[in-house]
Amino acid sequence: MSKFIAARTRFLHKLSDQFIKVEKPVLFTGPDASQQLCRMLPYHGHKKIFIVTDKILVQLGIIEPMKLTLEQGGVDVFIFDDVEPDPTDTLISKGVKLFHENKCDAVLAVGGGSSIDAAKGIASLANNRKLSVTDLSSALKPKRHAKPVYAIPTTSGTGSEVSPAAVVSDSKSHEKTIVPAPGMMPIAAAIDTNIIKGMPAHITAHTGMDALTHAIEAYISKSASPESDIFAKSAIKMIMEQLPVAYADGSNIKAREVMGIAAFYAGYAFSKAFLGYVHSISHRLSKHYGTPHGLANALVLPHVLDFSKADIIDRLAELAKFIGLEGKNNDALAQLFIDKVYELSRTVDIPETLDKLVEADIPEIAQAALTEAHFIYAIPSYMTQKDAENVVRKLLPK
Repeated sequence: MSKFIAARTRFLHKLSDQFIKVEKPVLFTGPDASQQLCRMLPYHGHKKIFIVTDKILVQLGIIEPMKLTLEQGGVDVFIFDDVEPDPTDTLISKGVKLFHENKCDAVLAVGGGSSIDAAKGIASLANNRKLSVTDLSSALKPKRHAKPVYAIPTTSGTGSEVSPAAVVSDSKSHEKTIVPAPGMMPIAAAIDTNIIKGMPAHITAHTGMDALTHAIEAYISKSASPESDIFAKSAIKMIMEQLPVAYADGSNIKAREVMGIAAFYAGYAFSKAFLGYVHSISHRLSKHYGTPHGLANALVLPHVLDFSKADIIDRLAELAKFIGLEGKNNDALAQLFIDKVYELSRTVDIPETLDKLVEADIPEIAQAALTEAHFIYAIPSYMTQKDAENVVRKLLPK
């Protein structure tokens, strides 16, 4: 049965890749990147930009320089700063209403993955006013192309700035839905080291491990391709080398820029090859306990690699050699790579367990994780209900 599911998933991925082209956004990098992007927007013919962000970034003065640059270029601005973690369908509906009331014609996201996901949802529904967020996620509903989207991420991990989909939470059930719709991929993105250098150390760790998870899951996916492999491998090497540096010294501009580009590469890799069990399990942990997504991925990643090792030895061995590890054979190399993931987690102070996790919740978490993974992802090694429960159980407090 698992072979049939895997073949079906790979077929659907190839079909979607053929008809829904995933083009990389134009990328600006460096200490002036956000200003570069804003100076470009008047040349795209936009008259009024709808900035999607959160109140903290407005209070910190991050948004004001962008607003001034846009206005100096003749582009009006409306700031929508209501975004909170895990944007909901209600938030997006409110944003769409304000987008039209203020006669905006494009969306600029400034913030973490939540702001970028909210911006993409608003841009899509702004051009599909008769549809709901649920309709957007349905392959049966015809959809118009989203309004133009641009993104300035303030973290280095989610990859939302280079993803053609958004993750939206149901305001009542808190269930997260992956929403793919035409035109959601940002046209351009800016990795501004003057902005991302302000990330606190724990956010640096969580988002960095999030990006690592994206890259590794893309590389071991059965839907991986030569193109996705190039970006995934590069991201993994960059993160292994530079995340400890950025974590220890947030003002290190080189490390910050490399981590921003690594997150971009990892995001592009998973937009082509999709994800796996780490994400399906972490989504359930976030729903049950409010665990930050990057932290949840970091907790789960090494345990899923342990489970899958026998079926992905050669792929893990390739990664080990690519990051400079040496071993006597592929089995030893694969284990060295997994050990390196554990080591990186310890270096950036990722805990080994999840304090809120309770035994009684594990069967439900495992079942929901399997349902998500087997429906969407091209898994390299299939878990049973018992397997999934055992993986989650490793996170129980000691």
